[in-house]
Amino acid sequence: MILGSIVLLSYRDIFPGTFVGSKLHFFLFGVIAGAMRSKIKEGQGRKAMTLLHLALVSLVVLMEMGLISLPFADNKEFYNSILTAIFGAFLVFSFTFPSAIGKLFLENRLVIFCGECSFSIYLLHMPVLYLYKKILPGQPADLVSIGANIIFFTSLVIIVLLVSWLNFQYIEKPGARLIKSLGNRLKKRVLGLFPVAKSTQPFSVKGGN
Repeated sequence: MILGSIVLLSYRDIFPGTFVGSKLHFFLFGVIAGAMRSKIKEGQGRKAMTLLHLALVSLVVLMEMGLISLPFADNKEFYNSILTAIFGAFLVFSFTFPSAIGKLFLENRLVIFCGECSFSIYLLHMPVLYLYKKILPGQPADLVSIGANIIFFTSLVIIVLLVSWLNFQYIEKPGARLIKSLGNRLKKRVLGLFPVAKSTQPFSVKGGN
């Protein structure tokens, strides 16, 4: 598995964006962050963690506004960068610790809803955006169109969330149940081909036997 992961990471830039190998670094660093987090007990440093969360949120906002440049902020191949995956994993890792900032950003209903539908959002947001741009005319860039751009963006987000929720409820969840059911049936058939050893009985050794 390690060798296969190294090969996929080495050639991630030539894979299409929909192939798991092109985004494997996000998964791997997320797994590492999760494994590390499972070994750490929550201490008393809630104030320090709140300050860290505030600093990270401020850093992301400043980066998105273009006021600060990180090594991966202006990377043309943003999703291909290992640094992006490391930074993302560190964000996830740090926000698993409780704090007032973390509770505000990650424990509200909208974020929980997006977390439940996250895989569907990942799969469908680009197709929806493509169709949205095809159906609606392009928006001009002058000041008069600011309101129209806000409406455009807000309605796009709502449609993406709605389509993702429908996909999650009627395709993703039933598909997961079907795969689990088929996997259980396959497991029973495969295991049935091999004899299962009966429980061993204790025995004693006496003398020279």
